[in-house]
Amino acid sequence: MFIKWLAKLKQVLGVSQVCLLLGCCSVLLAFDASARPCDNTQLEFAPLKQPAEPLSSDELGIVVWNAYKGQRDNWHSELSKLVAGNQILMLQEGSRKQLYGWAQIGQWYRYQALAFEWLGDGLGVATLTRAPAERVCARLTTEPLIRFPKSSLSLIYRWQGSEVLIVNVHSVNFTLDALTFTQQLTDLSDELNQHSGPVVLAGDFNTWSEPRLAVFERFIQRHSLQLVAFEPDLRSRVFGEVLDHVAYRGLNLVSAKSIVTDSSDHNALLVRFRR
Repeated sequence: MFIKWLAKLKQVLGVSQVCLLLGCCSVLLAFDASARPCDNTQLEFAPLKQPAEPLSSDELGIVVWNAYKGQRDNWHSELSKLVAGNQILMLQEGSRKQLYGWAQIGQWYRYQALAFEWLGDGLGVATLTRAPAERVCARLTTEPLIRFPKSSLSLIYRWQGSEVLIVNVHSVNFTLDALTFTQQLTDLSDELNQHSGPVVLAGDFNTWSEPRLAVFERFIQRHSLQLVAFEPDLRSRVFGEVLDHVAYRGLNLVSAKSIVTDSSDHNALLVRFRR
């Protein structure tokens, strides 16, 4: 895994030399790009096997988790615990094969932006909900070095009389500069700017360096989003920097928890909102 390789490199060269080697400082340069449109050619949808439940509760419970492709033996049981009492599940590194093997899959609508197929499995961000989305937008962004795509998925849901925009992101990681990382965020700008209702933006943003984190934080501020603070903050880190984030606007935060788990290489995030 790239970030594990970076950790070993850090031990040999030190943080400053690693940052120089990766061209991290270049992320501070201005980047003027326009947002690219949706591409739903890689969108996969699976309906419920039972009648749909509207998102009608007073609180909106959301799980955000990089699932590590569901590779670990206890992944299914951990997932069942995490989703209890929640209405939206936002996975990064979601595995179609592992989700199909989950006992509760028939209770959820599944929307997945398939980044690529691997050994008969479809991998990419997946958003699962108790109710169908009104609009869906999938996007792929190709890693410039290894040429495997990362994906994002934007969905509109009706809740509490409003249209809520839910944006699930797995950011590019294998880069020597921040241009592709910045472009992937920029692609979300139009829908964030045009949406007047509540917004939740969450996922694995691979903000493993201060410069990458600075790019992400400027994007959050530009779109009037507020970052969720976790206390205690048990989110997964690389080089001391948090990788996973939740940002929002037009909502009231009720609670935020980071859950330590050995079912993935990322800890899970649980957040609850009210109107």
